[in-house]
Amino acid sequence: SEPQETELPPVEEESEIMPDELTAEPQEVDEVDIDEIDASIELMASVVWMTNTDDDILGITGSNSIMRADFDGTAWSTGEPIKENLNAVTNITAGTVNDKFCVAYVADDDNDLSTIDDRDIRIISDADETQLTDNDILDSNPVFADNMIFYYSGGNIAYSDIDGSNAQTVFAEAKPGLTDTFVVDGNSRDTAIWWTKAENGGAEVYASMYTDGAWSDEIKITNVGNTAKYPSGILNDDGSMVIAFNNGILENNEVVKTDLYTISVNPSYDLELTDAYIDEDTMTVYATVTNSGELAVNSYTVTITDNGVNSEKTITEPLKAGESAEVEIIYNKPTSLTEHDFEVAVATTAGDEYNTQNNMVTLSVGHADIEVDNVAVNEEENKITADISNTGYTDAQSVTVRLRENSADGTVLDEQTADISVNETKPVEFDFDKSAMRFYDSSKQLYITAEYDGEEVSVGNNDGYAVVTSPSGAADYQTELLSYDKIDGRYMINSVAVNNTDTELTCQLYTAVYSADGALKGCGTIGAVIDANDDTGVDISVPCEIESGDTIKAFMWKNQEPLSNTAELVIE
Repeated sequence: SEPQETELPPVEEESEIMPDELTAEPQEVDEVDIDEIDASIELMASVVWMTNTDDDILGITGSNSIMRADFDGTAWSTGEPIKENLNAVTNITAGTVNDKFCVAYVADDDNDLSTIDDRDIRIISDADETQLTDNDILDSNPVFADNMIFYYSGGNIAYSDIDGSNAQTVFAEAKPGLTDTFVVDGNSRDTAIWWTKAENGGAEVYASMYTDGAWSDEIKITNVGNTAKYPSGILNDDGSMVIAFNNGILENNEVVKTDLYTISVNPSYDLELTDAYIDEDTMTVYATVTNSGELAVNSYTVTITDNGVNSEKTITEPLKAGESAEVEIIYNKPTSLTEHDFEVAVATTAGDEYNTQNNMVTLSVGHADIEVDNVAVNEEENKITADISNTGYTDAQSVTVRLRENSADGTVLDEQTADISVNETKPVEFDFDKSAMRFYDSSKQLYITAEYDGEEVSVGNNDGYAVVTSPSGAADYQTELLSYDKIDGRYMINSVAVNNTDTELTCQLYTAVYSADGALKGCGTIGAVIDANDDTGVDISVPCEIESGDTIKAFMWKNQEPLSNTAELVIE
């Protein structure tokens, strides 16, 4: 059945049932010997707790002891220490393992709560103590369940026999978002672990289940959209779960109210289809299938339905609860393809799913495909041409064709618009003036791009480029670093600024020094006037030391814009 988050009703006052309200007919029963029942039941309970000689609740001053008291069905025994003279203890728990009473605790070895990697787990059983973990990572939150000890270790949940043998982990590797606040419960066959995981500014309850000899991946149990905390769960013999948790109601990212919630979950199948798309070049549908249920799925089927025609693929690779897999299936393209929608669905072959609302997605196919090809520049390098084609399945209206410099996202120099039908090719031509362009190198790339507002089969073929050379055969402006000297306690950097254009240039030269780790140590700038097709030497002072491993950089600029590429000199 579908999980339900339900707020517990307020506790009502007790009401006494009067004798005249009893309407059921008395039933005769066999006599029962109460003394015989009492003699057959052995009542026993134990409790453990911490004491501190300085009444320090954190336990970082004074001496700490673990205490134990037992209840025999009539009275409690006097509490007695079972471990004394301890540093701060950050976790303590008790339980029975193979009918033996056990206590597990986590002691902070250096008694400094700001460090956590020195915390290890120790177990007391039959007055003997065992060091369960001894490493340099955080080990915490020991929990006894199924005659084993579970504990948090390095972003994972580990478990073993209480002597440390048969150690394993729930997950193959550390699980992002997992903390040491999990709880464990088991039935006669299986085990469940619950914890909370932060997401979308709040937190939800997650679980992992051990069934059929394997652990599931993490399973999202709640979807309250608030801050779930302190889960506690019961795993019934039939595999159903009942989880109680604290639900913090959020307003403006603050918890303004907390309530106790419960959720009941019956193990069920629930496959979810997400991230689906079609590659119209290969006519292949790709998608992610996630097992969002609590039962493992041994096989499942992905189906494409298009105007009553189905394509089907069955995947026999098992999918554990909480696990995801990437799938692909070929779309059978009809002879005549136009733009339309079709459906992709997933279903388990094992049985009915409790939630079928997440099994299907709608995709569209039959789009236009605009392609730019045969980009070329004429011999005089004042015109650039290209062919714009529609190799898709739908006519494309108002395709914007642009001339850009330096890259497919570069500055737009010119543009025009065209309507392109299916299988149609239209030539385009742009005029350009090289003298109005800035060349950072001896040549540059001019791009022709085609942009269409509708969906396309592919956008990887929407641009092309051709190379044009600078009028002088070199970069318009260049900077060269020559040397550096220490003069009067300051470093002077000597460089050359080159003007390869036919116009006198008034500009500034900028120089900076960076350390080996990329930190800026100092910089300087100076103005310069350079004649047409000439160069000039420039000395720039920087207020810093220049050392081995430093890098000196320099470039020309004007009106806050760079004119040249950056020259670099690495100090050996």
